[in-house]
Amino acid sequence: MTAAARFSFVQITDLHLGFREVASPEPLVEDLRQIERETGERAAFIVATGDLTDHGAEAECRMYLEAIRATRLKIHPVVGNHDYIHLVGQEAKQDAGSYQRLISPLNYSFDWQGVHFVSYDYFPPENRKQVTPWLRNDLSAQPKGTPVIFLTHDQLPAAFYEQLGEFRIVATLSGHWHSSRLYHDGRIAHFNGPSLCFGGIDYSPRAYRLFTWEGERLMCETIPLRKPTGLLASPARKLSAAPWPVALRGEVHLAAPVVQQGRVFLGLMDEQQPGNGAVASWDSDTGREVWRAPLAASVKNTLAWHDHKVIAATVTGEVAALDRDTGARVWSYQLGDASRRWIFSSPVVRDGRVFVGQGPHFSALDAATGQPLWVRTDLTENDWISSYVSPASDGERVFVGFHWKPRSVRALDAGSGQALWQQPGEPKSSSPVSPIVLDGCGGLYVVLQRGLCKLDAATGVILWEFPLGETWSPAAPCVDHDTIYAASGAGVVFAVDAEDGRKRWESHCSEADDSSAMHPYRRRGRAIVSSPRAHGDSLLVGTNDGRLVRLDKNTGALQSFVQFHVPLTSSPTIAGGRIFLAARDGNLYSLRA
Repeated sequence: MTAAARFSFVQITDLHLGFREVASPEPLVEDLRQIERETGERAAFIVATGDLTDHGAEAECRMYLEAIRATRLKIHPVVGNHDYIHLVGQEAKQDAGSYQRLISPLNYSFDWQGVHFVSYDYFPPENRKQVTPWLRNDLSAQPKGTPVIFLTHDQLPAAFYEQLGEFRIVATLSGHWHSSRLYHDGRIAHFNGPSLCFGGIDYSPRAYRLFTWEGERLMCETIPLRKPTGLLASPARKLSAAPWPVALRGEVHLAAPVVQQGRVFLGLMDEQQPGNGAVASWDSDTGREVWRAPLAASVKNTLAWHDHKVIAATVTGEVAALDRDTGARVWSYQLGDASRRWIFSSPVVRDGRVFVGQGPHFSALDAATGQPLWVRTDLTENDWISSYVSPASDGERVFVGFHWKPRSVRALDAGSGQALWQQPGEPKSSSPVSPIVLDGCGGLYVVLQRGLCKLDAATGVILWEFPLGETWSPAAPCVDHDTIYAASGAGVVFAVDAEDGRKRWESHCSEADDSSAMHPYRRRGRAIVSSPRAHGDSLLVGTNDGRLVRLDKNTGALQSFVQFHVPLTSSPTIAGGRIFLAARDGNLYSLRA
C-alpha cells in the first residue's frame, strides 16, 4: 500500500438549489467563487454531501450543473433525501431519477493520494441498517490498511459502522441536519457539516469545511462564508469599558456564562478536532483561567450549577458533573447512543435532580451521584431536529418540549417521569423553539413557531398568545415581574404584559444583517438568539449584528450599546455589578454594568 500523501479538500453540504434563497444558480456561484478565492491552491477538490437540490426536479439538477461551472475544482456529489424526490410536474417519485440521469450514480468511489473516498446512498432504509453488497465489495477491493473517508448525506448509527470494523474508516462527512456536530466513536471521527447557502437550523453560520489529510489523521477547519469585521469597537454611545477580555481557547454558541462563588464557568465547543470540547473556569475579578476540563464533544448551551458542581451536557449526550474548584469529574452519565444524540439544550437542576436529554432519552439524574432516577425513551421517536428547548421544573413537575415536534410541550411528574399533560395541536406552528421559562406564580412561557405563549403550568391550557413575526429564534423569554421580554427572528424585542399578553412596546435592536448569516434557511437575517436580561431599569440584549444593547425596559428606548462586530449568540450574565459575555471573536468579556 502506497503511503497517503498530504492534501486538502473542501466539504459543502445542503445546497437546496430551487429553494427560495437559492432559486437561481447565482447564490451558489457566489459561494463557490468565494471558496476558490479563500482556499487558493490548497484545495484539490470539493465533496458535496447531499441535498444538492430542493426537490430533485430536472430544472433544479440543471441549475446545479450550471452553478458548478463557476469553479475550477471538481465536485464529487453525494445523493441526499431531497435529491431523491424527483419532482416531475405535480408527481413526486422517490427514485432520484433526475439526479441519477444528470448528476451522478447513487453509489461510487474514487481515490486521491492514497486515500479511498466512498460516496454512499443512505436513503433506502435498508442501506442505513445493513452494509450493502456494493459497499462491502468496494472496500474489500482496497489494499489492507487503506484509509477510507466515508461520504454520506445523513450521519449513520454506530451499529452500521460496527459492521465495517475490518476496514480503516478514518472519518465520515455528512450533512442533512443543517447543524454542526463532531462525534468520535473511538475509531472514526464523524463530521456533520453546516449548510452552505443559508444559516443552520442550529443557528450555525453558513459555512464550508476545509479538510487536510496529513498522512495519518484528518484535520478540519470550519470557515464561515461571511466574516467578522473586527473586535471590540468604541462607538460614541457605549456601555462602560471592559475591565478585561480573556481568550476562551474555544468557541461558544448559545452557552451563557455561569457566575458562582467568584468564578465564571462556561461550556465550550470545538468542532475542528475530536476531544476538544471543554468546560473552563475563570476568576471573576481578574479573568485568570483557573482550570479547564476537556470533554469528548462540544457543549452547545449553558451549564447547570448544583452544590459546588457545574453540570454540562455535550452535543453527543454525555452529562458531566465537574468539581467547582478543580474541574475534576465527579460523575458522568450517557444519554443513550451517542451516535444518535444531538443535544443543543441545557440541563436544569431542581431539588437535587438533574433534568436533561432529548425525546428518545430524557432523564432525571441524582445531582449528587449522576444515577438515573427515571428515564423516558418514548417522548419522541428521534432527535430530529436541533432543539434549544431547555426544560424547566417547579419541583413537582418538569416541563419539556422538542423543536419540530408538534404537541411536544408537556409536563411530567418530576418524581416519576409520568405524563401529566400535553400541549394540544398538530400543526408545525405549535412546535416549541425556545427554552421553557416559569414565572413562579403558575405561569409557563415558551416561544412556539407561531409566537410567544403563556400556558397554565398546572393544566397546559394556553392562556394567551402573542405573535412575534419571524419567531424562529431560540432566545428564552425573560420574565421580569409583570412583563415578559421576548426576541424575534427579525431583530425585534417585544415587551408584553404578563397578565393578558398585550404589547407594551417593541424595539428594533438589529441595525444590519447579521455578520455570519446564521438565520435558518436565510442567506441574511437579523435574528436575535441571545436571551434578553433585565438589570435594574434596563434590558440587555445581544444581537447577531454584533451589538450589546441596553434598552430602557419601561419604554424600549435605546440607552447605550457596545459594538463587537461579531455575532453575540451567547446571553449576557449579570453578577456582582458586572456583565459577563462570551462573544464569537473567541473572547470572554467582563464589563461594568
